[in-house]
Amino acid sequence: MIVLPLMMAWLIAAPTTPPAGPLRPKRVLGAAPVGMVHEKPVGARAVRKPPAKKKPRLKTLTKTEPIPIAPPPQPAPVKPPVEAVLAAPEVKPPVEAVLAAPEVKPPVEAVLAAPEVKPPVEAVLAAPILALPAVPISRAMLPEPPDLWVLRGRVGSSMERWIPDFVKGQFSQPGMTQLISRFNHITQGFGAAYLDSSLYAVITPAAAWYFKDWSFAVHVPLRLLAFAPDISNLEFAGMKLRREDWDEVSDYFKVIRFLTYGRQEDRLYASINTLRPLSLGHEQLFTRYQSGFDRDRTLTSFQFEWYNDYVGTQLLLNDITFTGGRVLGALAFLKPGAFFKTKNVMLNSLSLGVEYGGDLAAPKCIRRNMNGDDSCVQGSGNLAAVDPVTSFDTDTTYVRATSNRRFAVDTGQVHAVGTSLEMKVLRFQNKADLKVYGTFHKFLNQGGGMGGAMGLLGRFNTTSRGEWIHAFRLRTEYRVFGDGYLPGYFDTNYEVSKYEYGVGDPQFQATPTRYQRVFGDPANGFNRPSFGTRHGYRAELQYGLFLNNRQNKKFALSVGVEDSTGPYDTGTFLHVDFPMLGWLQFFATYMRVKGESFAGLYSKGGYYGGDIYIAGLRAQILWVAFLNIRYMRSGQIIGGAGSEYHVGNHTIPDRFGNPAGANPTGLFLPASALFIDMEFGWEADDGFHLFKRMKNAPKKS
Repeated sequence: MIVLPLMMAWLIAAPTTPPAGPLRPKRVLGAAPVGMVHEKPVGARAVRKPPAKKKPRLKTLTKTEPIPIAPPPQPAPVKPPVEAVLAAPEVKPPVEAVLAAPEVKPPVEAVLAAPEVKPPVEAVLAAPILALPAVPISRAMLPEPPDLWVLRGRVGSSMERWIPDFVKGQFSQPGMTQLISRFNHITQGFGAAYLDSSLYAVITPAAAWYFKDWSFAVHVPLRLLAFAPDISNLEFAGMKLRREDWDEVSDYFKVIRFLTYGRQEDRLYASINTLRPLSLGHEQLFTRYQSGFDRDRTLTSFQFEWYNDYVGTQLLLNDITFTGGRVLGALAFLKPGAFFKTKNVMLNSLSLGVEYGGDLAAPKCIRRNMNGDDSCVQGSGNLAAVDPVTSFDTDTTYVRATSNRRFAVDTGQVHAVGTSLEMKVLRFQNKADLKVYGTFHKFLNQGGGMGGAMGLLGRFNTTSRGEWIHAFRLRTEYRVFGDGYLPGYFDTNYEVSKYEYGVGDPQFQATPTRYQRVFGDPANGFNRPSFGTRHGYRAELQYGLFLNNRQNKKFALSVGVEDSTGPYDTGTFLHVDFPMLGWLQFFATYMRVKGESFAGLYSKGGYYGGDIYIAGLRAQILWVAFLNIRYMRSGQIIGGAGSEYHVGNHTIPDRFGNPAGANPTGLFLPASALFIDMEFGWEADDGFHLFKRMKNAPKKS
């Protein structure tokens, strides 16, 4: 009875809070700490309700482990005034103390066990956006290919800015002769050609492949004569192979359309080509020279370009076999500013160059090749008369073609050397590039003269809608030159006009070769023309539209004009290139090369002078069928083997001393050719997209 009141009194007097102290009470066998589930007694069956959420295992505490106690709340830190902070002297420990102090690093276990603390999403979105400072980026810092690069405009945002490649170089090729697919393909063509006033059946197997750096295209054009030129009495011609296509060594290399490494104005570019024209340097010697302009003679050209930050070179050869033609050119340049590693744009871009161009087998005079007379046609001293005894015409300005329809000629050599200087005066990011240049050239062969030019070359790029690149190329040039010099001596129709230049020129009694017209040939009655110092100009404008990069051209337009104070220096061209639709592509070129003047036609009496028309179209009809149409109007040898030509003009007097009034027969007459064929085969692209996008092209937002 006494025990019960004592226990009640003790419970009332006992404290209700656990005793304070750094240590937890010892675990007693059979007892459980507060907050833990009682353990199952030995030999008994206990049922425990599983927790709603799995909790981490509690670490067993020893009797000496302290109880973690949350620290009391601390007052907010008080920041001193800004003036006090700025006025306070900066105290730095001595360098010796910093170097001698041991580096204290937390244990690896503590770093790994520390929980990752992430701020709430609301705090991230509400935080101000910090702008990154602009960092200049060079092309060497960017991955290949350097067509498009993505830069982050803001920290933590997905905003992207596209930097397109700066498009430079030629956007189109005025003077190109064919249009082929820009995609990998293997095809077989069947069609017809109207050529030589005859109808031919055409069979053309072809293939092309484009790799990252290399590309090639081959074909074997076989033209079989189906109907003879006699329209009034069409007869089957036996499907004979056209002889003029395969009668010279150089003709067999026409199977190569092109074999190319790189692109023009790359650091390394090389191409074996039968399609594209050739230009050298600032085009004072070679201006869009077309080696395949004579349709009866195929020349396969070679072009090589290489440069680095210090030096560079360029090589041209019009015929890799060196049999059909021996025209060659070379250019080497040095950039002295690059050795000083200067950042000055003008000094760093200064370039000094030397140049050479020549023809080692240029037609010097045309031989008569008639009645045992193999002398050259004379430019003076001719007489148009009939021998009263024999009734033979004594005019010695008639020539006869050889067995292969060509002309017997005496050849000479043409050599020209020159120097050039260019300097970039403006470079604004990837939008503008402006150069000034000056040139001086001299022909070294007999009768050669000299000339110079000063010009301005500008290249401008702009973008629209974030993906379209509009590129402009503008050239303006002033020329001054004397007798014995011709700017752009090796031009588009050189392979034709080297035999006859200036049909109907009243200075001579016979049509001169280009050599005789420029340098003179006194031994054969062609004195060098005397015009004195001539002043001239050249202006060209090119526009190109590209989607995302240089390789994805959609449209190109080129126009140019040149003239001088002398005759036969007028030239103009217009070229359109339209590959935008993909399934329908076309190009067209009009050229007048070395015309007499803008007011009058170069051709007199309907004979060929320098007017050139070239056009081509390619359309995808079905997935495996492609239509090709090509038209070309240019000079061609019309007559066959042994044909007679009269190269004299109306200035030749008769036996009474009066002008005979004879009209010359052009060695090359204006002729039209039309080619139509259907290609059947495989092409890597279906071609039915209005705007083909590259795989890495951005999508519109």
